[in-house]
Amino acid sequence: MPTATHLAMIKHLGIVGAGTMGASIAQLAALAGIDVALYDINDTVLRQALERLGLDALGAILQWMQDRAGSVFVVATANDVSKLPPELLRKGRFDEVFF
Repeated sequence: MPTATHLAMIKHLGIVGAGTMGASIAQLAALAGIDVALYDINDTVLRQALERLGLDALGAILQWMQDRAGSVFVVATANDVSKLPPELLRKGRFDEVFF
């Protein structure tokens, strides 16, 4: 049985199968700061899982930005700001946006 120490040593995780369980494991691992590679033989299932994970991650970020207490310095980078979701860039999310 792995201990918390063993789990803390995990830095990278490969998951085969992007269905409900695989995608959920990938999400929890990513939230724990583990680099995740998600694979599935079915490209459609993989694409849907990645889209779900992206939406879940965005929701978690937006919720944290709304609920945070105190002063926090948030830095975000993007290759193409025009492709960011509008809810992330709405007025009040960031003090300054440089692009």
